[in-house]
Amino acid sequence: MAELTTKPLESKNNPYQYFKPEEAEALLQQLHYTPVDSSETILNTTRPNIVIIFLESWAGDVIGCLGGEKNVAPKFDELAKEGMLFNQFYSTGFRTEQGMLAVLSAYPAQPVSSIIQDFGKFSKLPNLYKVMNQQGYCTSFYTGGRLQFDNIEAYLRAAGVQTMVGETQFTIQKRTLWGAYDDETFAMYLSALNQTQQPFFSALTTMTTHEWYDADVPKHFTKDPDHVNDKYRNTMHYADSCLYTYMKQAQQQPWYQNTLFILVADHSCRFPKARNNYEVKRHHIPMLLLGGALKKEYIGTVNSRVASHLDIAATLLAQMHLPSSAFPRSKNMFNKYAPKFAYYTFDNGFGIISANKQIIYEHNQQKDLLEHPVSDTLANRLQDWGKAFLQTNFQENLDYAEKKH
Repeated sequence: MAELTTKPLESKNNPYQYFKPEEAEALLQQLHYTPVDSSETILNTTRPNIVIIFLESWAGDVIGCLGGEKNVAPKFDELAKEGMLFNQFYSTGFRTEQGMLAVLSAYPAQPVSSIIQDFGKFSKLPNLYKVMNQQGYCTSFYTGGRLQFDNIEAYLRAAGVQTMVGETQFTIQKRTLWGAYDDETFAMYLSALNQTQQPFFSALTTMTTHEWYDADVPKHFTKDPDHVNDKYRNTMHYADSCLYTYMKQAQQQPWYQNTLFILVADHSCRFPKARNNYEVKRHHIPMLLLGGALKKEYIGTVNSRVASHLDIAATLLAQMHLPSSAFPRSKNMFNKYAPKFAYYTFDNGFGIISANKQIIYEHNQQKDLLEHPVSDTLANRLQDWGKAFLQTNFQENLDYAEKKH
């Protein structure tokens, strides 16, 4: 587990040099071009309480309503009927801190680099917590694990989070290698929000579904309960029931009617399908909006727009009638004119997904892993956009040390 690191771990040079800098920037502008600033309004208030629950390692492969295995997370399927489900939503990376930074700072994951390891850089990132502090919100972050893991505490402190609670700040009866069981974490979280002044902006990370699934949970899947695939399924089944219980209890609280819940996985999981990190389905994750702040006409709906972690910031701020220019890689998912794509990275390459095409590019091999024909114009364009995204974003990471707050 990483502690606070003050020196960058990444290379001083940008290995992803596909275009001249001005050409890469022009391609990136094409990719993000939005001709009209417009937004559908899905909330009944511009000042809701906001709760983001990062669901540790929840994979689309085991979510029935996303086309995954049935009966692993049946309660999530029930919750999906109470909100707006995004069925083409993707993680930008495959680590917890990558998912958190993508949601809170709209900062893309990168191969062979992690900006959260350098205080001189991550402290300069835009952050939804900073925005909410400025708007007079009570801000908080809770986890059943260690706040210090992967520099997350330092990142949150730099953003001005007012209250932070980890495993050492509440009583734990049962624990895994990674921290408290989800049922205890959710019970603590419900109690904490009941004592929080409104409006509040709060996030929680769950822990029990982190590898290697060592929690003592009921064996719902018994074909091979000691194999990692069924251990994951059984742990997911337990975590699913904990989330459902929490949401049902939250619905009884007076603050619920003015609250938007964003339930989203921090990243997906290689199990139980033995996914490689580069696969598109390795990044397919659940994302669900629900709560009393959601307009009734959106309850039980499915949104099939292709989107990712990066798009949550601009989407949320648009609903609050707040500017999102500080988050240039984020797109408002309820602006019908905004481009519809998702971008992710893996060990040394990227994937880019549109409604009609997918590209997986491996940098070391200089190869399109899906082997589109040379004559495929859309594939060529997506590959160039993805290369420009990777090149420009990696250079921005290198340049952040010189950037002022």
